[in-house]
Amino acid sequence: MTNSSACLKYSWLGPTTNGAAWYPKNGTLKDFSYQMTNCLELVIELSCCKFIKNYFLPREWDNNRESLLSLIEFTNTGLKGLVVDLKGNPLSGATVGVRNRDSPEWAGKNVTATERGEFWKLLLPGTYTVQAWVNSCLFSGKVRVKVNKLTVKNIVVRQKFNCL
Repeated sequence: MTNSSACLKYSWLGPTTNGAAWYPKNGTLKDFSYQMTNCLELVIELSCCKFIKNYFLPREWDNNRESLLSLIEFTNTGLKGLVVDLKGNPLSGATVGVRNRDSPEWAGKNVTATERGEFWKLLLPGTYTVQAWVNSCLFSGKVRVKVNKLTVKNIVVRQKFNCL
């Protein structure tokens, strides 16, 4: 940080910047990871200095500790649970879709259940309709869920009538 003017040239951005609005980059590993897995990756830039000196790290931690801890706490907001069949067996690879209350639109991308039938989705507090399916034969009914902080809801999937 020998050049103190380095940070001044970005002062027009304000204290918080949406990086996607500032310099969009499509087709990155983060895009692939979000589309192909249940992983949401974030880039958090705490300083305008690209290669910060080690002795500045404690200061940056002190300046941003509460915000970073709040971000970690926020990851326990939303919906999680298991997708199971009528016998209670977990269904791996099930797709779980979430719709905003009384809306035909999906709330973000669908998530895929793990090998143990687990799923999770970050959601803001509110009321949602949740549905799960495996291939075209196994469907759950629409499950209405009210999400506060972290809501746990297991979804039971049944075979559709006349499905071979």
